Amino acid sequence: MIIDFTVPRILVIDFSPRVFLRARTHAYLLIREVNGRGQFLTLESGSIEVINVTKEEDGFRVYTHSDGESDKAYIGHLLAPYRYDFMKAIRSLHEGTLGRSALADRELRNILGLKPSETKLEAGTACSLADICIELSVDPTEARKLLRTSGVEKPGARWEWELPSDVNEIRELLRGLQSS
Repeated sequence: MIIDFTVPRILVIDFSPRVFLRARTHAYLLIREVNGRGQFLTLESGSIEVINVTKEEDGFRVYTHSDGESDKAYIGHLLAPYRYDFMKAIRSLHEGTLGRSALADRELRNILGLKPSETKLEAGTACSLADICIELSVDPTEARKLLRTSGVEKPGARWEWELPSDVNEIRELLRGLQSS
């Protein structure tokens, strides 16, 4: 095989691990880092979900809610990098039959480059502002301020919407915060 160095090529080398294991059994797929927290796709609770993880001195903490309260602390456990094809793991999660949160489904589709499916929101399933903020990497406090100043009324006791058209409208409104 002869390599032609006269033709310019883009070589992408990513040395950062994206697949991690806890206790050599539970897989965590790193999708992004936001505000000192890693956001992972995992099967921690038995279904595919997006969680936030912070590193502690002697372990790590898992946050599944945006309220800042830690759900679980794995003290004495570490997330060990694991050599596995990230995209193969993502395809496996997407094509599987396991349950998944609406946010996890959107993340899987974004990573795979698939168009969002508005029909994925099942009846009785709501998409919260917290899910949208995680998806767009936007601070929830700033998002609520923007929604209030834009005249968007809180749809109920919580900032969550059931209609895909409402969710898309809120996403578009919050995209302006991404660039700020």
